[in-house]
Amino acid sequence: MPRRRNYKKSWLETGAGKAVIAVTLLLVIVGAYNYGLFGDFLSAPGISPPAGPTEGDEVYFKVAVKENLGAYSAVSSCVVYAYDEDGNYLTSVTTDSDGIATFDTMTFLEGTHVWLQARQAAPATADPYVSPLIEFIVGNGDPADTVSARNAETGESTLWVRDVTGTAPTMSLYDDAGNSISGGSSHNLTTSDSQWKIDLFLSTDDVWYGAEDFTDMVSGDSYIGGIWVVWKGTKTQQFEQGNADAFYTWSDPTHVYYAWHFDTALWTDSLRTGDNDSFSNVFKLSGSNTFTADTVTIDVFDLYKDSGSMNINNFVDGGAVGVTAATVYIV
Repeated sequence: MPRRRNYKKSWLETGAGKAVIAVTLLLVIVGAYNYGLFGDFLSAPGISPPAGPTEGDEVYFKVAVKENLGAYSAVSSCVVYAYDEDGNYLTSVTTDSDGIATFDTMTFLEGTHVWLQARQAAPATADPYVSPLIEFIVGNGDPADTVSARNAETGESTLWVRDVTGTAPTMSLYDDAGNSISGGSSHNLTTSDSQWKIDLFLSTDDVWYGAEDFTDMVSGDSYIGGIWVVWKGTKTQQFEQGNADAFYTWSDPTHVYYAWHFDTALWTDSLRTGDNDSFSNVFKLSGSNTFTADTVTIDVFDLYKDSGSMNINNFVDGGAVGVTAATVYIV
């Protein structure tokens, strides 16, 4: 039989060796975590990695607020609100005479992501339009420096807004034959007609008509921008959606309403070509239907407060610039 030799443990199998191995593995794990190698694991359900920077200098930041038409004029006396990624309010400031919003009431870590909204006033009176929330990233600097924050998508240190100052678009309405049916006209729609047409024309330089979609973070209300055409009558008409992006109909005890939404806006620019200063659309009845005799009001809006159900009181003239409604007779 072979002779059995005495077995002697290696150093790694001793208590001291095992302790060294355990400490080494721990250091490797910590290092991997610090380098983000466990990012996918930490993103699994129930485990949330820390949001935003966890180190760096505390700084103040600023952005410029400017109109996005004409000479890109600075917007003074405009309140700009700052929120975190969850929509929690952080702070707000008012732009100076040069349109600069300097957030100097609280500091932010370099690299912090903040969401900004320009809101000069409530949507019905705000000039410029209330902006959507825009993501910005706070820049780098020494402690207590005032640095620029930059748009997370474009890299610009500017919050662009749509100016709404000026005269509202002129609205003209026509029947099947092209005759004017705007309020007070000698021509009317008839019960033989099956369609009508709207023209809008914006004549003021360097302005918009039609807001962007946004949530007013102050009130919590959500708004749908663009151009809204609303028919208010007392009789049911068999309209179709046509070229509109969305079509709604509803009623209350006294009126029947039809509303068409167009995801577009009018704008004019005094320094560049390509203005989109006019809008036209033909509204048709379905099939071979013709109009039912009625007296109706036709109006146009640039905002709708989305409350979950249609309501005539939710239509808004943004910036208090409203198209003049017209009375139309169907005879």
